[in-house]
Formats: sequence, C-alpha cells, structure tokens
Amino acid sequence: FAIAEIQAQKLRQLLGVTGAMITNEHLRSIPGIIIETVSNLGVSGASRKIGERWIVLTDQDESWVRRRFTTAHEIKHILDDKAVGHLQEASPEGTVPAWFTERVCDYFAACLLMPRMWVKRAWTSGSQDAADIAELFDVSIEAARIRLQQIEIGRAHV
Repeated sequence: FAIAEIQAQKLRQLLGVTGAMITNEHLRSIPGIIIETVSNLGVSGASRKIGERWIVLTDQDESWVRRRFTTAHEIKHILDDKAVGHLQEASPEGTVPAWFTERVCDYFAACLLMPRMWVKRAWTSGSQDAADIAELFDVSIEAARIRLQQIEIGRAHV
C-alpha cells in the first residue's frame, strides 16, 4: 500500500497538481490514456490496452463522484499492468488474489483524489466530517469516510 501512495503522489507531481483537488482535466492529460464514459457498461469501470494506448471506460449511469474514483482506480490497474505478471510469478500460490489487487487500486484512487497531507490540512482547518472532506475533494461521502479511517483521523466524526 505504501507504494500505491507514493505512485499517487508522484503522478500528482508529474501532472502539476499543486492544490488539494485533482481535476478531470488533470486525469485526462495523462499521456497514453483516453478516458471515456459509456452507457450500459455493466460494471463501474474497465481499462483496455489498444495498441500503445489505454482506454478507461466508466459507466455513465454511475454518479459523477463514483466515475472519478473509478477512473483513478483504473489508472492504478494501468500503472501496474506489467508488474502484475511479476507479482504473480513471485506469489507462493502463483497468483495475486483479485480482492487484494482491487483493494490496492482503491487505496491508490483514494490517495490520488484525497492526498494524506491535504486531508490532514483540511481536517485541522475545520473540515471535520466526511461530508466536508467529500465536498472538498469531489468524492463520495463513503470514499471520504474510508480515507479518514485510512489516515486514522476523525474516528469520532466519520
């Protein structure tokens, strides 16, 4: 999980994000990744490699904040595409459990959209509940609640 957080910080840095909020414009500016919203996808999101480019698909029937989180989640899958094969080879059972991969991708998405430093700043500046954090970072209240738990702040208010 520490590597996922470092990757999220590095990606924000490479994209020139200097404030709390990473915008969809930032996400859409990642070279080699095309982000599309489609109807009736059947899942929240998916990513596919076509030639040298990746396409991230999100379901338009999902809420705006859900699509943002899903996009960030799928970006982690893309970042780890080549590493997954190496991890599976090194794994004692020969595979990394899908549930673990999904949790790491969710953690990366939370770190990318709600960086630890900015969440702590917001918290100490008076945004001391999940709804405030969700609004500040343009995420769902549930995503904000989970991120506050990950950072281990505000247990009484989440």
